[in-house]
Amino acid sequence: MALTRQQKLDAQQAFAEGKACQDCGGLHPRACPRVKRQVWLRSGPGDGQRTEVEYWGSYDQTGIVWPEDAYDPSDDDDTEDANGR
Repeated sequence: MALTRQQKLDAQQAFAEGKACQDCGGLHPRACPRVKRQVWLRSGPGDGQRTEVEYWGSYDQTGIVWPEDAYDPSDDDDTEDANGR
């Protein structure tokens, strides 16, 4: 996925802050498309904790920003030189 310089900087910050998805390792705006099924504890100690997860064998990765997208300098479409040009 080709990202603009600003999108890369935003993604790099999100990765640095530990905001990557715990299931796929990428950044995406909605529920992880890798997850097929989840079970959450609804009462008692640990309420709201995920107890089971099942993943799809393959899944649509459209719209997911991966670390290699965020840190890849080769596809910057608006890079600046040392003088800011």
